[in-house]
Amino acid sequence: MFKVKNINLFFRNIASILAWTSTVGGFYLIFYPLSSEIIWKEKIEILIVFILVNSIIAYIMSLPKSKVTLNSSKKVKTNIFFGDLFQAKTNIVIPVNEYFDTLVDNKIITESSVHGSFINSVFGSNVKELNNIIEKKLQGIQGVENSSRQVENKIKYPLGTTIVIEYNGKRYFLVVLSKFDYYNKAYVCNKDYQNVVYSLLQAIHRYSQGQQVNIPLIGAGQSGVKLSKQELLEYLVFSIKMHDDLTVSGGINIILHDSLKEEIDLNKIEYLNKFGGI
Repeated sequence: MFKVKNINLFFRNIASILAWTSTVGGFYLIFYPLSSEIIWKEKIEILIVFILVNSIIAYIMSLPKSKVTLNSSKKVKTNIFFGDLFQAKTNIVIPVNEYFDTLVDNKIITESSVHGSFINSVFGSNVKELNNIIEKKLQGIQGVENSSRQVENKIKYPLGTTIVIEYNGKRYFLVVLSKFDYYNKAYVCNKDYQNVVYSLLQAIHRYSQGQQVNIPLIGAGQSGVKLSKQELLEYLVFSIKMHDDLTVSGGINIILHDSLKEEIDLNKIEYLNKFGGI
């Protein structure tokens, strides 16, 4: 419960706190030096207490955080926390495959994925309505037909293609994250992943209407991105920070599933953002 996840951060905090308190203490002793009557034993005891107090402070600062807030730019504030993506009020990002499939059978779409959860929890038995909405939104977007595909949807769209649909008062950004191989296994290479994130941020800038946008950890599922969950988060934060045109006055929430707690270190994200690492 009180385990420090990042030991390096713990020691960096100790070093920072010791340096700060030593500087302050040094200035204090210039004007109020220790009495010459204080014996060496007492001085050592004072030193031990000094180090102990600073270590406790560093330990508390290094405990795993469940939420951090970053000033990504003058136009965007990014909140990162663990929670339920579908509890957000609107502007929810849903990564989908290149065919915009809606078949949740744990083969084409896994029910535990964000895509599967979206279909089951938002549309439930109204999948036909979802298909009609998607079909209308894709009109005018150039796709490529794959007539040999055995699944119902045969037209595939470029990675990064984003459509915005509204349903029951909420707005959803469906972004194509992954391709399918011959065996319907999802995949995306790291270079394409970068383009997907860029295209998504462009769509958010254009269509979010300045309202808060809620994003899952894109690529953390079965997309095949060759990055750790921590690296995915760091890249997503970096992309938001580096996107010059991005303006979201309501801020961006990166909402992480609770299952990622052991793989994500928000303390490190906060530290890297503070000192220019991302």
